[in-house]
Amino acid sequence: MEESASILDMFMEQKKTLALVLKEKGKVIGSLGIENVKEEPEIPAEFLGREIGYVLSKNHWGKGLMAEAVKAVMEYCFTILRYDYLTCAHFVQNNQSRRVIEKSGFHYLKDVKHETRYGTVEDTKLYICYNPNSEVRNV
Repeated sequence: MEESASILDMFMEQKKTLALVLKEKGKVIGSLGIENVKEEPEIPAEFLGREIGYVLSKNHWGKGLMAEAVKAVMEYCFTILRYDYLTCAHFVQNNQSRRVIEKSGFHYLKDVKHETRYGTVEDTKLYICYNPNSEVRNV
């Protein structure tokens, strides 16, 4: 309980994590984070980008909810925050996340190794999506 409370406090302080709420019940079923890019794409430094990460309760997988939420966050990041690009990644074995990424318009960029907070290293696929109104598309 203490660890969960600490993590929630951190998310609220940093104002970069959004809750995914099931409207009918008012219940939190997942979250989306807008993080600093961990694995830099080969893009000139003057272009701004962030990494999107998400988690969804397994009971709600396969319903299109996360893809809808990711698209809304992408729109916010591109139109309001004016980022030039967004990245997103999934562990190789996580096909549900791969489908969300593909449905959201991201394109495969490269394979990377991701060190988890638990000290394991996971094979990961990194994707990118460019802001359609950004000059980064022409680089």
